[in-house]
Amino acid sequence: MLSIILIAVTITGIGVGDIPFAGAGRWTWGIAALFVYAVRKAARAKVRPGWEVIGEPPSPDIDVDDPTENLTCPQLLGATAAVALVILVMGYFLSTSGEALAERTGLGDSFFGAVFIAISTSLPEISTVLAAVKLGRHVMAVSDIFGTNLFDVGVIFLVGLFYPDGAVLNEVGMFSIVAGLTGIVVTAVYVIGLIERRDPALFGVGLDSYAVMTIYIGGIALLFTLR
Repeated sequence: MLSIILIAVTITGIGVGDIPFAGAGRWTWGIAALFVYAVRKAARAKVRPGWEVIGEPPSPDIDVDDPTENLTCPQLLGATAAVALVILVMGYFLSTSGEALAERTGLGDSFFGAVFIAISTSLPEISTVLAAVKLGRHVMAVSDIFGTNLFDVGVIFLVGLFYPDGAVLNEVGMFSIVAGLTGIVVTAVYVIGLIERRDPALFGVGLDSYAVMTIYIGGIALLFTLR
């Protein structure tokens, strides 16, 4: 829900225009403040949840082999930091090569970034989620997805700080608004599913997932026309 609010604030900033302030736009500073609030709210939600599900079946005990169980905490932290650094460095090369491909294919920076670069940067996320599911950490997998969505919107503040020509939200337009609205809709569908808790499945997949895939494909098609 908090990620939906963050995206909505970003879209509002794009629509009404932003005013530079202390190295970033005022709306961008608002995004940063909401991001910090969202992180604190999420941290407290586990201890003091605002609501609870009535009649939820207990989670089954999961007995799986953890390949990292023999590693110490410093070793785990070092391995995580090393892999994160590799991803950070390769992200730079991904961005530069993506820009060249966007120009050569004629798809444009906006569409290529919203689809192909977004998919590419999500590949580590996919592997992380699949590993969590394999280990039986389903709550971690879902939380990781929503948490990444929240963090990605918060990164707009860093973009605003490094953008040298005023407020960065003034440089984007309808394409980003449609992309943001699509993100709000697909996130809202899953939030409703989390609250409602009676999502029927078809061929082992929840109906909300089919709805999200339909909305996502429709959003991509609309973005293609706006590129």
